[in-house]
Amino acid sequence: MCIRDSLSAVAIDDRVPAVHAGLAEVRERTGDKEIARKEARTSLELMPSVQAYLVMGRLDLAAGHLDEASYDMTEALKIEPGNRAAQELRQRIEAREGQKK
Repeated sequence: MCIRDSLSAVAIDDRVPAVHAGLAEVRERTGDKEIARKEARTSLELMPSVQAYLVMGRLDLAAGHLDEASYDMTEALKIEPGNRAAQELRQRIEAREGQKK
């Protein structure tokens, strides 16, 4: 999803969780962490999704908030237990937790 398409979709209907989750991913990739977090939160408020939880989890992990990242990853796995990206995030969190000990 490109940013222009996402912004157009939001302009049409800002209550579509997938659009906000897509924008969160785009903003995360472009380094706009604040807007990425805002879009992911909006998406989660509308309807929890793996995509939005993973954005939050990656942002939390990058910020060193391991408890929050773990929560986000757990919620993503509750929705889709076999999700490869969520399982990879779990491994990254566990590795980081191992470094703290």
